[in-house]
Amino acid sequence: MTMCIYHDDEDMIRGLFDTRKISWWPATCTAVTRITGLKVLLVTAEKEISDSISVSLQLRWPQTGVMSCLEGAMGVKLAKTQSPDVVVIDLDLPTMDALDVLEEVRQASGALVMALSRPDDEWRRVRALGLGADDCITKPFNVVEFLARLTALLRRTVISELQGGRLPSFAGNDLVINFATREVTVSGEPLKLTCAECRVLPDFARNGGRVFSTVLD
Repeated sequence: MTMCIYHDDEDMIRGLFDTRKISWWPATCTAVTRITGLKVLLVTAEKEISDSISVSLQLRWPQTGVMSCLEGAMGVKLAKTQSPDVVVIDLDLPTMDALDVLEEVRQASGALVMALSRPDDEWRRVRALGLGADDCITKPFNVVEFLARLTALLRRTVISELQGGRLPSFAGNDLVINFATREVTVSGEPLKLTCAECRVLPDFARNGGRVFSTVLD
């Protein structure tokens, strides 16, 4: 199976997801482009797939950390110990049954799970979705489609976390906000805020582009 990323793909990846060029892009969706420190685990024995996905993820989210392994048992171990945000599981693994891997990963982790399958393996795709995969993509695939599917999954997750007030951090341009520690930096330099400013800043970050009201004690 041959999978390559050509220059046209690189331009499409950068352009397709550049929200500065999309005037109607919702504020909650824009948060997906601001994700930093995304951790992705790839479980596949096919090096070309692993390399293509790794490169495309780095183009999409430059600060993404990618872990990869060739067989299922190690994939389950990494999912349990490394707390990835996304797990990509190839349903064609050489040793441990990939469906068993998916089931164990789903039991141990709340990560988003994407399965990769052969075009003639409809039964395993259905089983994968039934065991908890969030999406399934057929091999061979274009990395642009892979990123579009992953972005859609992340968008739903981010919207849910924004609505629940659980988003741990925000990054936009030179501004970084850590909601858990209430630390704010601009261009890497700490920003001193008053108590009132600390209380309202997360609301501004979560409601970009919208009018809202808040109450200060």
